[in-house]
Amino acid sequence: MISRKHTLPASFFRKIHQKKISPDRVLSLHTCHVRCYASGLRYSRYAVVVPNSAFSSVVSRNAFRRMAYEVIRSEKLTDVLGYDVVLLFGKMAGTFSKEEVKKDILKLRHVISI
Repeated sequence: MISRKHTLPASFFRKIHQKKISPDRVLSLHTCHVRCYASGLRYSRYAVVVPNSAFSSVVSRNAFRRMAYEVIRSEKLTDVLGYDVVLLFGKMAGTFSKEEVKKDILKLRHVISI
């Protein structure tokens, strides 16, 4: 699991909504949509958003979310400087394999580090 330091707090989403902050980079991948916001920190923070309609149970939805965070942690994507990254998975998230999700998350390293 990814450390709490590298996860986005709920206040981040309130701030974006209230101040109407637009993302610096937007990317559509096969498995998800990605929104990147510059944060100015020495590390990156991540949020994985999975809708209720993607899985029939909370347990499977949380397992999917943990799997995505594990890929982020194991590939050391938190070492990339200064971005708040939101991964938005759609209704079809339950049909994707771990390899597909991992392949798309690894594309983030190239997009964020540019």
